[in-house]
Amino acid sequence: MSVTVQGAPNFPMNDTSASLETIPTYIPAVTEDVFDSDCWLQELTLTNNASVDVTVTITDKQVSPKPILSKVPIGPGEMYSVQFGARYMPGGMTWVCSVADALVGYARVRR
Repeated sequence: MSVTVQGAPNFPMNDTSASLETIPTYIPAVTEDVFDSDCWLQELTLTNNASVDVTVTITDKQVSPKPILSKVPIGPGEMYSVQFGARYMPGGMTWVCSVADALVGYARVRR
């Protein structure tokens, strides 16, 4: 198996790059755009406020979207938090939850 490496834009480290954060919000049961252009995912926090297990999928928005998280289970009352540093998300980012209004999501990116 081989991996194709493409030239992704460099991670923006200068003072002119923007750090963007979502307002914590419920993740819907239909795919929702979170960021609509290239970004570097730095942090993701998901909290299950429901009394049932849920799953979450988060993908980039390239021509053939690739998941960074695929059907990750999160139990009732559990929090799932990941520090990515700088995971390149070509085209932006989407998220979807198996149960509407059960999972609160928060993301921080750099553009």
